[in-house]
Amino acid sequence: MQIERVYKKTMRNKKFYFIALTISLVTSTIVSCGSGTPYIPYNANTNTNNNTLTNTSSYSNTSSSVQSTNVVTGLGSVLGKVVDSKGKALEGAEVKIQGISSISDANGEYHLDKIPEGRKQITATYGKRIITINVTVQGDTAITPDIDPIQFGNNGSSGSGEANTQLAIFNVDQDLLNQWRSRGIAVLDGSIYVAVSDTKNLFKKGSVIQMNSVSGQKWENVGDSYWGLKYLIDQDVQSVATDGTSVYAIDGKGVFYTINKTTSKITSVRSGPGKDLAIGNGCIYIANGNTVEKSDLSGESRTIVSDLVISGGIATDSKGNLFVISGKIVKKLSQEDGKITDIATEGIDSAIDLAIDDKKGFIYVLDSAEVKRFDMTGKLLASFGNASVKPVSIATDELGNVYVSDEGTSYKDSKIVKFSPASEILPGYENPDIVKNQLEVTDFYSDGTTTDTTNTTSDED
Repeated sequence: MQIERVYKKTMRNKKFYFIALTISLVTSTIVSCGSGTPYIPYNANTNTNNNTLTNTSSYSNTSSSVQSTNVVTGLGSVLGKVVDSKGKALEGAEVKIQGISSISDANGEYHLDKIPEGRKQITATYGKRIITINVTVQGDTAITPDIDPIQFGNNGSSGSGEANTQLAIFNVDQDLLNQWRSRGIAVLDGSIYVAVSDTKNLFKKGSVIQMNSVSGQKWENVGDSYWGLKYLIDQDVQSVATDGTSVYAIDGKGVFYTINKTTSKITSVRSGPGKDLAIGNGCIYIANGNTVEKSDLSGESRTIVSDLVISGGIATDSKGNLFVISGKIVKKLSQEDGKITDIATEGIDSAIDLAIDDKKGFIYVLDSAEVKRFDMTGKLLASFGNASVKPVSIATDELGNVYVSDEGTSYKDSKIVKFSPASEILPGYENPDIVKNQLEVTDFYSDGTTTDTTNTTSDED
């Protein structure tokens, strides 16, 4: 199976180089036959009196690079948008690179011109709050930064805690031949696992992809076989979970899948449909309609958890306690005594999924527009925009980072949005198991970092 993976990656590289060579040849031919002047999009026009966009209504952050009009060779432009915790345009934020600054307009848009080429740091300031992110400036080109839009959380009526800060966006579809869109998500040991579906190609299918949780790189399709020629997972795949040894997935047609991480072997059993998965204390919970079923890790023997009615996703903590969305309430099933208690009873509306932060003791609830953070008593601490078009799932990692799976409108905008850990920690909650194993956990981050220092935030309020 290791040979198969190496062969698969080699073939993808060959396909990439072939396509790149073809594009290069075609581009060279077009340029040599043309006037030599590149087409300049209207939305990149600049204002010589200041650094704001002259056509703010046409700005779009769907493309990472567009041509600029009045840049000098060796200098580039940076443009983007600033939003608040709910994703709405934020006016009056200062965005600066090396002394060149711009103030976001009524549409939240900013434009920095005549920036030297290379890797630069952007400082965005709103009131006393500061966010720093990176951008790679290219000559004669207008580029968006690593994170766009820049999002400031708030401390208003949404709660007394500080909102989590958006850190990165990772594309779900990094393949050449398929059109993957995300479904469920799980994060463990420095890797993101996403259940994905391709319903647009001639051969419709599902799979599970894996990528690095720090960089979004080292993308790999772990749900295919025979060098990508065969897919055993159905296009109706819904959710994914992992215990570090195996990866588990389930579809809506009744099939439970197990992927052995060592051998890459995929096995399946027809035991009933499911919408969400959660692992706890050596067993797996399956959300099926408005009920939760409990099974061993084979997924075969399933029994209904009595007295528990759900309407959304499910999650477990490190002790094996089960948390579920039940209408406008977050309920907890205790692993110790089997009691069901209401945890969060206010501030929840149209919830989709939830995740537990074992490091700091938070419950994250995902809805169509926001992520809400509660403490373990059910108190709403903060809310922030989920930066998603069609959010479907949420997960946390061992360090407290939060990940939202965005199905998007197509494979082109399907993505994973990563947010920082909460800035505060609840008194007396620090999980000793997580703290004890934190160094061991961070060893899995392939670039050597133990926290996300590329993009940071500070708050002096």
